[in-house]
Amino acid sequence: MIKEDADRPKSVHHSLNPSLLITGSKGRLAQAALPELEKIYSVRTTDISPSFPGDKDYHQADITHFAEVKPLLVGIDAVVHLAIASVRTFGPH
Repeated sequence: MIKEDADRPKSVHHSLNPSLLITGSKGRLAQAALPELEKIYSVRTTDISPSFPGDKDYHQADITHFAEVKPLLVGIDAVVHLAIASVRTFGPH
């Protein structure tokens, strides 16, 4: 059994479904997985791209900056990391 960390944020969800934070939610893999994940889990999504109309619990954030991600983790049980660094995002080196 895993001992709970006193500093770990407590879940704020009142549902029986575990909550997930999906990074890279505007990408192809996430877009394919989200419909199925949303059937089972309470899902919060994030990406560096702006939101679209109809996005549910979406938060634009740069996950390379922890200060932007930390508030998104409150009430989250697990993170599904699907974000990638791409030339489109960061430009050529």
